[in-house]
Amino acid sequence: MEQKVCESCGISFKSINEYSNKTLETKYCNYCTDNQGNLKSYNEKLTDFKNLLLKNNNYGEEQAKKIAKIKMKQFPAWKDIQI
Repeated sequence: MEQKVCESCGISFKSINEYSNKTLETKYCNYCTDNQGNLKSYNEKLTDFKNLLLKNNNYGEEQAKKIAKIKMKQFPAWKDIQI
């Protein structure tokens, strides 16, 4: 069986609890959606990703933001976003 991943951030779903609204039909994980299961905005996810990069790497603010933008373009949810 093919491993399903979030189309917004790329995490591999390991349990039903990671799916938005705990439903297998969703394209997104619960980290990328709001309480109603809607995909968060690009800016919200950009901030989340940038902060994760800052926390786990030795990047400056602007470098982390630039890397986050480039990486996000790789995911289907953000492929058409102009950066």
